[in-house]
Amino acid sequence: MKFISRNYFKNDSNHLLNKEINKKNLKLLFVKSGKGKPYDYLEASIIKYFKKEIQQFYTVSPHEQIHTIADKINPDLILCFDGWNMNKPKINLLKNLGFRTAVWFLDDPYYTDLTKTLAPHYDVVFTVEKGCIDFYKSLGCANVYFLPLAVDNEIFNQREKLESKYYTDVLFIGNAHPDRIQYFNAIDLELLKRNLKIIGPGWNKLNNWRLSKNVLINEWISTEETAKYYNGAKIVINMHRSINNSHINHNNMIKIPALSLNPRTFEIAACGAFQLTDIREELENVYIPDYDIATYITAREMLQKIDYYLSYSKKRKQLASRAMEKTLKNETYSKRIEQMLDKLILFLNK
Repeated sequence: MKFISRNYFKNDSNHLLNKEINKKNLKLLFVKSGKGKPYDYLEASIIKYFKKEIQQFYTVSPHEQIHTIADKINPDLILCFDGWNMNKPKINLLKNLGFRTAVWFLDDPYYTDLTKTLAPHYDVVFTVEKGCIDFYKSLGCANVYFLPLAVDNEIFNQREKLESKYYTDVLFIGNAHPDRIQYFNAIDLELLKRNLKIIGPGWNKLNNWRLSKNVLINEWISTEETAKYYNGAKIVINMHRSINNSHINHNNMIKIPALSLNPRTFEIAACGAFQLTDIREELENVYIPDYDIATYITAREMLQKIDYYLSYSKKRKQLASRAMEKTLKNETYSKRIEQMLDKLILFLNK
């Protein structure tokens, strides 16, 4: 089968040479990650907000014949979510057919050994990690933008009435990355004293069997359930993946630092829940540390602040309220998709 570049379709009504792209006429094909949980939760929210912004929005699995589907839809741009399941031949085929492409890398900087082989093949690169901007530019990528994940505030919001099972003193929800297991194992007795509850896959690996009994659910839970647990917690611990742990950072050979916030930061805040987070450089560009969101550096400091804030519910509510206000103003998917579309439309109209 012979493919002809879209560049030759001068009279195609969807690809007129002087056509100005805007939100009303933009036709976008969104390639899903194909990676399952938790990416499918993120995808569902992002797709929802894309559909609110543009009328001609289509989705496809990375395992389908994307070039065939694109040939029928004739999109102005193909956006790959995460891009792991889009190898170089697939991307180049789309490019050779004249389609313009973009990718949103979600796990930077932890897998840059992989993404560095993919990024140069896209027209536009979005990354959730500010520390990767110069890295991708050094590879020859002309259009690189920092675009962190955000929060779906239609899911993550304040709830007034909850079942009793959702109420906890101290809560952590997340994957049992090796660095987190190591961290909790080192202070397991102290965490038991503070009645820490844990939700997420892999926490059966904890050394202390008593602390293991505090694992409420040893698997991923839905975003709806997560929001309820955040609402019911007095303190939610937020712990970013460690850049220093070789188990989860072995695909970042040049050791690009992790500066940016995880989406959990915004999700907890949007629920009006109080969070105690480790510090990322980007935090102070979004919130005021220990005024909007409480922070810790060492395990000792985390334990001390748990004790302090458990005793002062009024201060917890004050911080949580300020964090929620800033989050709902600047860190929602409605805002984020708007920011992405502004960049894409600017590129398409060059």
